[in-house]
Amino acid sequence: MTVNLAVALAELGFRVAVVTNDYNHRYACEDGEQPAPGSWASRVGFFDERDLITFPSAVKQRRKRIRDQLAALPPNEQAKYQFVHADELEALERKQRATEKLNELIARHDYVLLDVNAELELVRRFANLVAVVVDTNCSMAVRSAGRFVSALQNIKCRETTPSYFGLLTNCDVGGVSSELEEFVGDFVKLSDEQYQDIIDSKYSTCRRRERVLELVDSLEFPPLHTELTGAYRIAIEMLEDAPPPGQEYGYFSAFVDFAPRSHAAREMRRLADELIHWRLPNNWK
Repeated sequence: MTVNLAVALAELGFRVAVVTNDYNHRYACEDGEQPAPGSWASRVGFFDERDLITFPSAVKQRRKRIRDQLAALPPNEQAKYQFVHADELEALERKQRATEKLNELIARHDYVLLDVNAELELVRRFANLVAVVVDTNCSMAVRSAGRFVSALQNIKCRETTPSYFGLLTNCDVGGVSSELEEFVGDFVKLSDEQYQDIIDSKYSTCRRRERVLELVDSLEFPPLHTELTGAYRIAIEMLEDAPPPGQEYGYFSAFVDFAPRSHAAREMRRLADELIHWRLPNNWK
């Protein structure tokens, strides 16, 4: 989602960067994957969070985390730490070698998207807007979204409190596409009882999702008007079913590039447009 939003912003002519600690990005870089030449994705800058100077205590916090983890291990297991926590040790080494400052990176771009899971303090210090992704098909996701914002709110920081909003995803309702129903109807003869069971199951799913929406409405931050559906699944499936030469789906693939007229690309463009014009009163103090 982050890559697609960044590319949609780049398509509008903005200078865009993505700062991430996503393992998918790291694996893609290790495999030599890059945005396709001439694509909109190639106009976006991608940066690993480990290679940026973020805030003064970032290195100290990583060192403390490693010390605490070592202290919690029995003596006979401490020797295994380097193998088990190789990623954590590499992150510390790269952070210590970092020369570029995140605030300078932000100053050079119109938009910098922070895709940094679990790095709450980094988000709190540098973000102006925080997108809280809420899966409307999962009640636990709604609860997690509320707790995420509460955790951010509890971080002591002198920086201006960012604006929070919900980005609702998987907003499809109905459970089965009309195309599938027509396809099955051509080949399967259903009894009245079987047909009623299918209808009851569909309506039960809809009612469950309405209950999840009630939980969404109870969140203490407003949702964006743009709601994302499952259109991304179709766009990716169509690309993977018949990929053009050299255009297999990967980390840097974006709907705006490989499916510019798709519903998925249109959703990303609407989201980009809404974020550009977002004016949310700050109710968080």
